[in-house]
Amino acid sequence: VTGEVLNRSTRRIHLAQIIVTLYNREGKPINAGFTYTDPYTIDVGTRGSFDCVFNYFPQIKNYAIQVEWD
Repeated sequence: VTGEVLNRSTRRIHLAQIIVTLYNREGKPINAGFTYTDPYTIDVGTRGSFDCVFNYFPQIKNYAIQVEWD
């Protein structure tokens, strides 16, 4: 799962953690993983990219992405 995080806050974001949860057809979680943005520090108005890699992903129906930072 790849993507970008846009910093819309009024301060720098440092060590933004991206949590990705994979769901099956019944809506049950089947796997989860996390990664951090590149770069680790995202200035106001700029973006950081991420790539969360999974080795086990049987019959994925949907996924959710959550972003957390200090």
